[in-house]
Amino acid sequence: INVGVLYLIGVGAIGELGIILAGLSSNNKYALLGGFRAVAQLLSYEVPMAITLLVPVMLAGSMGLNDIASAQRVAFIFQAPVAALVFFIAGIAENGRAPFDLMEADSEIVAGFNIEYSGLKFGMYYVADFLHAFTSAMIFTTLFLGAWRGPGAEQFPILGFFYLFIKTAVVYLLTVTIRFTVPRLRIDQMMAFAWKYLTPLALASLLVTAIVDKAAPPELGLLRIALLISANVVLFLIADRLVTIYRKQHEKTRKVVSEFRPVPVTVRKTAAEEPEVNS
Repeated sequence: INVGVLYLIGVGAIGELGIILAGLSSNNKYALLGGFRAVAQLLSYEVPMAITLLVPVMLAGSMGLNDIASAQRVAFIFQAPVAALVFFIAGIAENGRAPFDLMEADSEIVAGFNIEYSGLKFGMYYVADFLHAFTSAMIFTTLFLGAWRGPGAEQFPILGFFYLFIKTAVVYLLTVTIRFTVPRLRIDQMMAFAWKYLTPLALASLLVTAIVDKAAPPELGLLRIALLISANVVLFLIADRLVTIYRKQHEKTRKVVSEFRPVPVTVRKTAAEEPEVNS
């Protein structure tokens, strides 16, 4: 369909309804807390994801997924690396994979929204979880890695099928690698990362891409690609510098809640040292 990107956003939001209903219908405080966390996380990280979705739409001039793939003679991950990075991180958070798996973290709230489920129902949640991770990797491949494009794919369409799944497998393995190497975040760190870092960076990436897209039309070819890459590198360096300044300033102004106080030690007197008390 010609609005495939909007369709993906709409379909991806249906899962949040199932998660909150699972937490509410369990009549368990841990499941309810896990459902609230899940919805807060998914809604928060959908904002930078939806913003960065506009970048490949803008570069391709269409919302159709096949049109976006066909427009990537040079993959969009090279033309908009900042948007690709934000979309990749938001995709991991949307899947609830580590380090963003607080909604079902065993160390936090037992097992999250699905604590009261077992058997086939519990298995369906896990099947949906792994399938969601794979489809998210395929969406990233379609938007930023050229999907089916590759050597000889236009002459032999069957090659495009293999190119798509090879790229998807590489992205999926990268998410699995991050899952087993990066430590889990706290809930406040996770929410702050979405609103204070990813969302402003996604907005800046969209603004920079729009300016370069208008200033350098597609007819310029390699010059347009070079301008896009340069703008993204400058944007990333500026963002890194601003984050460093913000963190240093935040550490200076942080108030100490309580200071260390020595524990009083009581010395028990012996019978000889205790004064005599008249009866």
